[in-house]
Amino acid sequence: MIEITTEKLTSLDMNKFNYKDDEFPGEPGKEHYRLLSYFASCFKNSDIFDIGSHRGSSALALSYESSNHVYSFDIERRTKNYDPIPANIDFVICNLFDQVERENWEQKLLNSPLIFLDIDPHDGVLEYEFYMYLISKGYKGIIIFDDILYFAGMRVFWDKIDPQHQRDITKYGHWSGTGIVDFSGTVAINQFSLPSTVNDKNWTLVTAYFNLTKCSDASEEIKKRDGDYYIQHSKGCLSLEYNMVIFYDPEYEDKLKAIRPAHLHSRTTWIPISFEDMKMTKYRNKIITNRIEHPYHFDNRNTASYYLLCMSRYDALKRVIEQNPYQSTHFAWINICIERMGPSNLEELPNALSLFRDRFSTCYIDYIPPHFTVHHADYFKFGRCSMCSGFFTGRGDYMYEFCNRVEEMFMEYLNSGYGHADEQLFLAVYFRYPWLFEFYYGDYQQMITNYVSSKENTDFTIDLMIRSAYNDSNWYVCYRACQYIWKSNKNPQLVKELLEWYHQSSIKIGKYDEFLRDTQ
Repeated sequence: MIEITTEKLTSLDMNKFNYKDDEFPGEPGKEHYRLLSYFASCFKNSDIFDIGSHRGSSALALSYESSNHVYSFDIERRTKNYDPIPANIDFVICNLFDQVERENWEQKLLNSPLIFLDIDPHDGVLEYEFYMYLISKGYKGIIIFDDILYFAGMRVFWDKIDPQHQRDITKYGHWSGTGIVDFSGTVAINQFSLPSTVNDKNWTLVTAYFNLTKCSDASEEIKKRDGDYYIQHSKGCLSLEYNMVIFYDPEYEDKLKAIRPAHLHSRTTWIPISFEDMKMTKYRNKIITNRIEHPYHFDNRNTASYYLLCMSRYDALKRVIEQNPYQSTHFAWINICIERMGPSNLEELPNALSLFRDRFSTCYIDYIPPHFTVHHADYFKFGRCSMCSGFFTGRGDYMYEFCNRVEEMFMEYLNSGYGHADEQLFLAVYFRYPWLFEFYYGDYQQMITNYVSSKENTDFTIDLMIRSAYNDSNWYVCYRACQYIWKSNKNPQLVKELLEWYHQSSIKIGKYDEFLRDTQ
């Protein structure tokens, strides 16, 4: 088993190459050369393929284990960044995307346990063709792709990969996005794995109740809703006949247990904990300082503690996934006061949870262009959110990865002087790690109602999502939202309105055949 950890990567002796380049020994998450060397060190007496030599840095990293032989391919000869060239590297001028030339190398290629692909123009077209070729030939090794997040075409390509073989390992690789496709089944990355004893899929729901009126920064708007306000709206959630883990202020234990039906107590894990003991609460003063130094317009209910209450979701979910008291495959967060969003949400919950979606699935409400998420002053000016965090689902490994990414984004924005709401973090995570997500669409009142299909507020989705994404030329987001609405609603006038957006976006992202199947 190939286990990727930061410790293993940083322990490699990159000085053995005598290569004078600051980037080459760079730390994981910034540069990918340590990752390449680590993967190469996991094999002996093997042929390793480096497709896209450029100046030879990746080939050098892949030559770490001297018993392996590295074949590095490019379509033109370029000056290498080092001399002499190690004996176990051959630089080959050959276009492996030409069918005839590829056939000459096919046997060695298919027998190679490791292939690294980093080619121009990074539009995802050749990458996808090569991926499909390897599938057609029954390839059983590991492919590493570079720049999967930096280029729009590469993000589209990456989202096409079968999730069971695909893992984003940017945190161990290149800042521009590093992903692996593992056909060998030998790579261990995620901190969570599905329980081997479980044959049937099953759910654990996670929720929490904390009284923010006790916090030092409680505003008048927060204090207007006393400690019992949300408990009075918790019966719908607490009566759900699912495995449930509840985090709560210890003083409210009796009230919560009185609401949760007695026959469900055996399917309930109670976790009394002070809000101040949740992982992110220690950053309250930093958030308050950020909001003074970078003021913006926000609802006075959104205190620093309220933001941290939202962030407690991800700490709670990770704890539950790690402990997994009911040996579940899938996990959902559900706000304890979900009934406030309307009765249809609770009515639709069984239909939603019957799908067992693996990827992180949440309600996409409002389209905001990707560039806003990196221009912090503009993005946080009005605290505009685009995705719903009151209910979301995912298989354990996807959910755990998503929680890690949200916490990383929280720290990134916090350290840059900003921070408003966890829902703003969702969008930034999506644009970096689109493979994690599977969306449905609506407004907050449809956070569960529209999980399976667009039952309510379809016009809202067309206006805020489809039209806006199309005008921004974000063809992928537009296509997915069109597909969702199209499959949900056969209203002739609505179908006619969608057709041109759906048609054009399908062409732009290379899914015209899929469009034809949907619209016939």
